[in-house]
Amino acid sequence: MSRVIETQDREGRTVKVIIEKPTQSQLNESQLRYNVAWAEAMRQGALLRAEAEEIIAKRKLWDDQKEKKFNELRYKLRQMEMKLRDIDKLEDEQQRIKQGRPIALEMRKLRTQLNRLNESRNEVLSRTAERYAEGVQVQCLMPACVKWADTGEHVFQSEDDIQDWMGTQLFVDVTTELLGVLWNIDMSQLRQEPENRWLIKHKLMDAKTGFFLDEQGRLVDEEGRLVNERGEFIDEKGRRVDEFGLPLEDESTVSTQQQSQPKQADEQAKPPPANDQEKWAEPDG
Repeated sequence: MSRVIETQDREGRTVKVIIEKPTQSQLNESQLRYNVAWAEAMRQGALLRAEAEEIIAKRKLWDDQKEKKFNELRYKLRQMEMKLRDIDKLEDEQQRIKQGRPIALEMRKLRTQLNRLNESRNEVLSRTAERYAEGVQVQCLMPACVKWADTGEHVFQSEDDIQDWMGTQLFVDVTTELLGVLWNIDMSQLRQEPENRWLIKHKLMDAKTGFFLDEQGRLVDEEGRLVNERGEFIDEKGRRVDEFGLPLEDESTVSTQQQSQPKQADEQAKPPPANDQEKWAEPDG
């Protein structure tokens, strides 16, 4: 079984890749790599997940009060999800949208609160020996399991080739999908929260960009302002504007102004140094 996902390449272009299910032999090899990486991380002084949980408690990054708030938010979200299901049983589509849209939008706000509450805890857990070993295990599978959807060719010719893709959206999405394979979880469903699935189902959200849709099917932000696929504000004719709807200075004007400035060779900007790539990039969510 394989899955096709849509993501972005190094230049930000939309591409599709195939994630093939690893063979048992490939899984066995990746497990061996996990074991070696885990042992190496322990030798380097990495924390175990259980030890990280103790630090979280000791430093009060997570306490009974936060746990209570976390559970309250999860309970509210679950209740609202059930309300959306009941609303979907209504025969009138306009009534479904009228009653369901405010609930879905409120769920998005609560989901943000939930994620922010959990950030400090996740930061510590991301540095454990187990998390590092999972990263190594996934990268072991990438060359064999990830192919371009249009040509069927392998995206990564070797594990060394993966280094050039670290930090890209493609790397993050592929990592997330392969972790789902290892954990036996459908990551596409996990990434797409119930409220977003509901909004997409009723054509109130664009599945590709995650932006909202107005009655004419145009991309808008949460306040109803027109945006393009990059999230930039635009007017009715697709021209870029600021958050107040005022036109931005066009590129030709900027170019003319730049040409009128005296050129100073010694003042020319130098490109910034490239950032070191992370050894292991965490998936979203």
